[in-house]
Amino acid sequence: MSHNISLRCDFPIYKISGMLLNMELKGVIRPLPGKLFDAI
Repeated sequence: MSHNISLRCDFPIYKISGMLLNMELKGVIRPLPGKLFDAI
């Protein structure tokens, strides 16, 4: 999933991964199986 976001946003994967982790820690998203995420 982060690879798809990276391609669409033209951001490096490491930045997307960091953003997703921060959003998860803040309770904005939750991880799902298959490297998918769900907005809370």
